[in-house]
Amino acid sequence: FDLDAVTTSIGGQARIDDGLFLGGALGWESSRLDDRRDSTRVEGDSYLAAVSLKRETGPWTLTGAVDLGWGDYDSARKIAFGTTSETAKGSPDAFTAGAHLRAAYEIPRGAWYMEPALDLDLIYVELDSYTESGAGEFNLAVDSADTVVLTGTPWLKLGRRVDLAGGGTLDAFVSGGVSFSSGEDFSTTARLAGAPSGAGDFTTEIDNPSVIGRISAGIDLYATDRLELRLQYDGSFADGQTSNGALFRLSYFF
Repeated sequence: FDLDAVTTSIGGQARIDDGLFLGGALGWESSRLDDRRDSTRVEGDSYLAAVSLKRETGPWTLTGAVDLGWGDYDSARKIAFGTTSETAKGSPDAFTAGAHLRAAYEIPRGAWYMEPALDLDLIYVELDSYTESGAGEFNLAVDSADTVVLTGTPWLKLGRRVDLAGGGTLDAFVSGGVSFSSGEDFSTTARLAGAPSGAGDFTTEIDNPSVIGRISAGIDLYATDRLELRLQYDGSFADGQTSNGALFRLSYFF
């Protein structure tokens, strides 16, 4: 499968006590998934809301967050059987909820720094049931399905901060980590929509890799005391799966 997605988000953070910050964000993602035989396509929009609490104490940064998401998608499945060619269309919806914890410890060495960190993520995913249309006797009725995945990711970040001639600061960094997941593969059960009861069904599974390698690299430009620009690359690599992403973020501090 190939997945292309563009995510837009807006958020804010406020200090509510010394070293304690409350944050929130809203996000929207437009995505499209195609199989490499060009026989299946799923595309649509998803929406995300998140709340976070961050504590900074000495070299430690401790963060907790929760998020809720909902997605509205359209699917198309091409069917070729003998001289018959049909397209079965569906409208699956998805719901996600997550809880996230992060602990990071910064070790400064002059202009350089090292930051080991640990992420813990608990994610719930639910796919609503739906019935295809447009392909006659080849339409499928798909049951609802859900899964829970717990992931732990140790990270190590290396960076260097440089004071610029114009008064700003440039922070260049690279980080790597490995995610270890404990969770079931995501499986869905379907049957022919027009078949009589008792005709049987079948199950399709999407592999949930248990080990994923991750790498990030980027720059933070603090142009002024109030303005920050971040450019970042994120990659993840597992058996049979590769993901590449780019992040652009503009922050203004009040």
